[in-house]
Amino acid sequence: MKILWVSPWGDGWSIAARMRDAGNKVVYLCPDPKNKNGQGYLPRVAEASWLSFAERSDLVVVDGNFESRPTRRSWEASDYVKDLQQLRHKGITVLGPTPTTELLENDPRYLRKILTRAGLRPDNGVKDGVRVTISQDPESRCYLVFRHRTLLGDSNGPEVGNLGDVTIPVPKHIKLFRQVIEPLNGFLSRIGYNGYINVGLRAANADLSIESIHCRFIYPAIFSQFGSLLSLVHGKQDWGGIGLATTLLNLEQQQTEIPDNVLHSDGFFGGNVQRELDKTVATGEFLGAVVGLDETWVGVQTKVNAQLSRINLPGWGWRASVGDTVVKHLQSLQEWGWLDG
Repeated sequence: MKILWVSPWGDGWSIAARMRDAGNKVVYLCPDPKNKNGQGYLPRVAEASWLSFAERSDLVVVDGNFESRPTRRSWEASDYVKDLQQLRHKGITVLGPTPTTELLENDPRYLRKILTRAGLRPDNGVKDGVRVTISQDPESRCYLVFRHRTLLGDSNGPEVGNLGDVTIPVPKHIKLFRQVIEPLNGFLSRIGYNGYINVGLRAANADLSIESIHCRFIYPAIFSQFGSLLSLVHGKQDWGGIGLATTLLNLEQQQTEIPDNVLHSDGFFGGNVQRELDKTVATGEFLGAVVGLDETWVGVQTKVNAQLSRINLPGWGWRASVGDTVVKHLQSLQEWGWLDG
């Protein structure tokens, strides 16, 4: 399969590299010339010719959201996402944002408008409860994603403030999905969106509050959902089980070499890294993520922490306690009826 992989922030290059290793012809574009993530591991297309290449591709994947242009009173969709719409009109399969979904993330007023139409008001007083992200992939498989965000801050690029994600496959008929995802599915289907839906919310005993909508990959959760992305390329290939993706950080925040045995170890997805001559170096805080899947929470946490310990080097670090509260949160959601079928 011929794939053009577009990475607005350089986040998903390692997934593109995995697809290339699987035998697909993958060409990579990051619109930011200063972003060197994955350099040396993927052939790149020049920005001036990416549309021409896209028109000859079987699949175009966009792994993030673009910046919209601010106007006097609102926002306008970027030229990139408008070009993606033209590709769809020409019959090219595009997994990625539309003008509407781009604005859902970038224009707070537009987000509130769409949520209100779907009966999902974002500001309805829910202060306590459980924070969880509900996620649906392009083939309608559903997950609960528990995010560990304790350091640094939110950004539209690599979410280095998020120290890890826990992904739990769940049936799409549970109350939480019926109440949140189903109203959005109709809207997103009408605008021709084909991609991941990630709704961050706070659920309490009798109510919930929507905090965010990301119609794109979220990191590092997407690394544990990688199997569902592969199924778009070659048949059904479910990568089931509870997933844990823990970010590995460069604590000293200076350039460091990443040995090949780390980069190519099981379950490792590279982040702010590139190839220089005969070595791989990290150029930012986010070295990558280690991912594991298992049928039990204890099993997956043990597996991932053991792998992180094996590859850890001086100056690197991670949070070993990612996901410790997940069982408690699941019990609360179950008691409140949000997981009922």
